[in-house]
Amino acid sequence: MSKKRLTTIIIVLIIVIIIVGGIGSYLYIKQGHLSSKEDYSQCEKIGGEVFCGNGWCMCSYPHEECYSNTDCNDDKRDSKYEKHYTTEFCSYSDGKCNGPGKCLPISTNVIAGSEAPKECGCDNKTYNNSIDREKAGVSLKYIGECANIEDFILYPCKQSNKKYGFCDKITDKLIVPAIYDGAYVFSSDGFARVLINGRYGFIDKTGKLVIPAIYDTYGTKDFFEGLAVVNINSKYGFIDKTGKLVIPAIYDDAWSFSHDGLARILLNGKVGYIDKTGKLIIPAIYNSGGNFSKGFADVELNNKRYCINTKGKIIKEGECNN
Repeated sequence: MSKKRLTTIIIVLIIVIIIVGGIGSYLYIKQGHLSSKEDYSQCEKIGGEVFCGNGWCMCSYPHEECYSNTDCNDDKRDSKYEKHYTTEFCSYSDGKCNGPGKCLPISTNVIAGSEAPKECGCDNKTYNNSIDREKAGVSLKYIGECANIEDFILYPCKQSNKKYGFCDKITDKLIVPAIYDGAYVFSSDGFARVLINGRYGFIDKTGKLVIPAIYDTYGTKDFFEGLAVVNINSKYGFIDKTGKLVIPAIYDDAWSFSHDGLARILLNGKVGYIDKTGKLIIPAIYNSGGNFSKGFADVELNNKRYCINTKGKIIKEGECNN
């Protein structure tokens, strides 16, 4: 074959590749979320980005800041950009799990390679790969399987979005997303009190809101001995771990149960003690009183201090010193 003939063949092949490539590009766009070249142009016009995969193309809105997935798919964005090109999710910086993030397209038509590593999402769930995680609309916490939540020692930590989440004391990694207005340490019962829109609720270590945030902030306390004091319309009662009100909210004030099985309550201005059924074990006759410890409590009656036992019997005059 002559050199001239070979050169001609190469030029023809290049032209064919260009033509086919152009047609292919058009079909590539047509087959996906963008149905025409006009859609492609419109995407660029609004400052969006076109993302293409195997037989599909999609338009991502300009990367505005977001704090949740709803920020990326709400009515305000629809009206601003006229047409909803694709489903997006709020993607935070890797490992952050809190805003601000950027709205990125969900790769619904992509299949991950077999070598793709597993990933731990910000929802503390393990995904087979990044594609599965993105399809769920979840940001990346770290590469690899999620650790057992019970292995973490969690503490409340304030993040850049001025919200509170829970971090691991050992690694300082954010484990429970920062979405709360306030947060308190986990009690030995495994629940933490969190503040949402001016009300207290309780979460477990996975971040699940197990008891709705419906309780007044003043006087609502952490779980202890399986029960928590809650404030309902300025009266105090006790809920169990299911959120059931097991001791009616009839007291002027209440304190957590002690290891002795009694809780101090305030009724009509006087201090008394109840058991976990709500039965008044020691009458509300004292001007003041402390919590029980090792079977004894300090109380005050008629300006005198006494030490009483769990039956209400006066052991001695003066403080218990236990």
